[in-house]
Amino acid sequence: MRIVALSVLAVAALTGCGPDLDAAAVAAAKCSGALHGELGLGDGEHVDTSDISVTGDDDERRVSGRWTDSRARKGEFSCVVVPDASDELRGLRVTDFAVQRLG
Repeated sequence: MRIVALSVLAVAALTGCGPDLDAAAVAAAKCSGALHGELGLGDGEHVDTSDISVTGDDDERRVSGRWTDSRARKGEFSCVVVPDASDELRGLRVTDFAVQRLG
């Protein structure tokens, strides 16, 4: 849950309040979850994201940013999400994901 909370706070700080804030925060949270899995982190481990940028519209949102994990690794990521009614939690599906490790 820490991943989601940090993503929401980062998006809120970058975008300000507005009608797309919730959609941007949900997209960022979906990508943070994918990042956690891509890095192979377990339940007790976490990934912090920063410099989050969310662009796009209701048909497709692109999320990018930086990450640092609980193993002291860091890098950048990018993610594309689209609506998916079968995802009961967030209603989104990741269609493209890239992660770069910087250290």
